[in-house]
Amino acid sequence: MILIVEHYHIDNKDGKLTIDEEAHFDDLTALIMHYQRDSDGLVCQLGRALPRTQHQSTEEFFTRSLWNFNLSDITLGEQIGKGEYGEVYRGTLNGEDVAIKVIKGTMVHTFLQEASVMTTLKHKNLVHLKGVVMGTPTYIMMELLLKGSLVDYLRTRGRSVISPADQIKFSSRNKIVIIYNCIIIIYNIMHENNQKRKKWDTDLSNQIKASQQHEMRNYC
Repeated sequence: MILIVEHYHIDNKDGKLTIDEEAHFDDLTALIMHYQRDSDGLVCQLGRALPRTQHQSTEEFFTRSLWNFNLSDITLGEQIGKGEYGEVYRGTLNGEDVAIKVIKGTMVHTFLQEASVMTTLKHKNLVHLKGVVMGTPTYIMMELLLKGSLVDYLRTRGRSVISPADQIKFSSRNKIVIIYNCIIIIYNIMHENNQKRKKWDTDLSNQIKASQQHEMRNYC
């Protein structure tokens, strides 16, 4: 079976809607009814409109998906980070070492929206989502990067490894740093080992939504 899809552009000419600049209509309903009665130059008559899919909330998505786990599936270990909206712990998810964000308060929905975007992303330079535990508080399990924050690495032992020339090259290549007072500061980059860096940033999904021209290589 061969399926052919034709796209038509509806123009507004002097307040009238038209597809072919021959037949003009006062509104979209009149246009659709006309082409349902007669193809009038289209490849076929219009049939019925596709039913509108019911909107699914972020919470419903996770509740019904394989990303959702039970509280009994995770264990919390030592705290390895703390932010304005929660803490980050080293822990396990069904025996696998993970980083666990514990989100409380009014920001739960926002973080779940971020996590839902991460379910669609798979890249060697992005921290991977492992799953969530719905409830109060909400737990978001992420890939654990043992070396911690890259900015901490550069401020300490990394100074003896990475030269100023390397830092300039890194900044021009990645476009995710700022230069202040001749010091390059890198935020939200996690350090996995001596060769691999990964971006951990809840603002990533906002950047993707803000521009359809987003290029993943900016984070590689």
